[in-house]
Amino acid sequence: MDSKIYLHGICANEINTYDSYNTLRILKKILRSRHLLSLRLQKQFIGYGFNGIDYISLCDYEKRNCAYQEDSLYNSYYSYIRHSLSFAFPKTELEVIEPIILDEKCVSSKKGYSKMADLGSSKKERYSDYRDEVQVKDRIDISKTCGLTFPTWSFKGKGLSLNYEIDRILYELDMINQMIDSYNYTFPIYDIDTLERLDSSSSIRRVLEYKENK
Repeated sequence: MDSKIYLHGICANEINTYDSYNTLRILKKILRSRHLLSLRLQKQFIGYGFNGIDYISLCDYEKRNCAYQEDSLYNSYYSYIRHSLSFAFPKTELEVIEPIILDEKCVSSKKGYSKMADLGSSKKERYSDYRDEVQVKDRIDISKTCGLTFPTWSFKGKGLSLNYEIDRILYELDMINQMIDSYNYTFPIYDIDTLERLDSSSSIRRVLEYKENK
């Protein structure tokens, strides 16, 4: 898959681990609606982030190494994408808004969170403190996707055999593909780091061995 993509993680969490149960639950909702939806269109009317309730945040994959000053992990890629199953969209398919980037990290204080909520509700401008974030208003048709990215690396564990890791990933991918098929979609799935297609045990083995030797 080409690296000129925007990504939307569907199940990020604060402990930065892959959540199989909630990933499948949220994926089912998205497949059923056939769109990524803003909070308002999901009938949720309280928003605390820079995207507010009317915008959808995405990560510009090409800017995944752009972060906040001394904190190399402070961006949307590391906060929402790297640990999550994500929808990928070619840049040519979406008209995005590039937010005004603030020169401060808002999650550092209660005042910052309040500022984030206030700016997220702005009717005039879009803002963010993530240097790789873009936004889209209201909805994104998932038929525009070029595939999904998967955090293969998160299934590696100390003391686990390579074959065991491959089997765990194959099982997870099979559940995802079964759900996608049940809604008459066909989305290829790619490794988040290498963008190699994960369509066989041999491709998964190559990705895991690459990560092991990197």
